Amino acid sequence: MLNKSKAGWFIVALSLCGMAGHYSTSDAAAEEKPLYSQEETADFCKRFQIAPIEFHFPKQSFLEAGYAPPGGYVKDFGVIKHDGRYHLFHIDGRPTERCCESGNEISFGHASTADLRHWIRHRMPLAVGDRPWENEHVWTPFVTEWQGRYYMFYMAGGRHTPGVLTYAVSDDLETWTKWPGGAIQTAGGRDPFVRIADGVIYLYFTANAGGIEVVTSRDMQKWSQAKTVYRNPQRLPAESSSVHRRNGRWVLWFNDYIHCADPSGDFRPGYVFSDDPLKFDPQQLRVFKFTTPLPTKYGPHDWLEKRPIPVSIELLEKGENTWLVTYFRWHLDRFRLLIGALHWDTDPASIEEIVTPQRLKEVRAKMQ
Repeated sequence: MLNKSKAGWFIVALSLCGMAGHYSTSDAAAEEKPLYSQEETADFCKRFQIAPIEFHFPKQSFLEAGYAPPGGYVKDFGVIKHDGRYHLFHIDGRPTERCCESGNEISFGHASTADLRHWIRHRMPLAVGDRPWENEHVWTPFVTEWQGRYYMFYMAGGRHTPGVLTYAVSDDLETWTKWPGGAIQTAGGRDPFVRIADGVIYLYFTANAGGIEVVTSRDMQKWSQAKTVYRNPQRLPAESSSVHRRNGRWVLWFNDYIHCADPSGDFRPGYVFSDDPLKFDPQQLRVFKFTTPLPTKYGPHDWLEKRPIPVSIELLEKGENTWLVTYFRWHLDRFRLLIGALHWDTDPASIEEIVTPQRLKEVRAKMQ
């Protein structure tokens, strides 16, 4: 419900919605028609409660250089498809500051796209609060649907407390209400991923103690004790995990490194197959081969790794031997969201960065 002052602003915004109907695409695609008609823009403004300004309706295509909000970056994130649009929820922060700096990474960004090129920026969905275990940072949102509602799991961090998972609930992906139950006490860690099967909610996460653990629930209220899914004593941090079905087996992927104090030079995207979605053997780990046609120049204060690495890989679409994925990495001047083709028919499996509309079209055709 909008208060009177906000409602007044919103009515004015709606009256200007036609102004955004003339936005064009990037210079590289100048021959294309305007992105949205005046009627479509007005509908977006009303549904998303946003103004028809370039901040919310950026003109350019982001496929070539990666998506990031003005003045900020995209780090660990979740993506969910709704009404023909991919909705991105991500850590939002300032490129000149590290993740653990007080005042940085205190809120999430929200944007959506229908074509993986052109994005609409939505209102901020969630931020830190006054609960002592959630007053310093919010990290790694992951959104899933369950029983007709949307659940955003995320890590909450306090000024003097370790990270713990919790969630917020929404009916429309726009307005979120934090779970009054507070923290999920048995899920101490970050980087949630949710898989729902046979009435059971499986919540995977990077454990504070190292490795990947899982807790389960049948009602989103009571949660089991954590069990270890994957643990490599030589490479304890295993971040941003996902678990998916492929050819009758399960594949777990994540990023790992030797020690979180200084991952430089040893950060990698890995994957491992198993017959059991709750137990993966580190001895079976493979490392994705990653290729990109984009330049890889770094400055002295950029990302610790001086090479391109896909981080927080999320599945978008499945083909037989090719999957469409998205991830973030450092590019140009900040962390940005990029798109890739995951090829299972190479050895090891490889991720090819997609930076042109033609290549995106070719990959999707191959997936049919």
